[in-house]
Amino acid sequence: MASVKDTATFFAEGTSNQFEHVLKLYPQALRLQADRKKKKPEELIKLDN
Repeated sequence: MASVKDTATFFAEGTSNQFEHVLKLYPQALRLQADRKKKKPEELIKLDN
C-alpha cells in the first residue's frame, strides 16, 4: 500500500481502488484549496474545468 506522503510510490504502486478513491476526493480538495487561497474561489474552479 502506498504511503500518504509518498506520491511517487502511490503512482508507481497504487491500486486501482486507491486511484479511484483519490479521484473521488478531488472536487472536494479543489474546493477547499480554492476557498483557502483565492479571494474568488469560483475562478480557480472554473480554470480547473
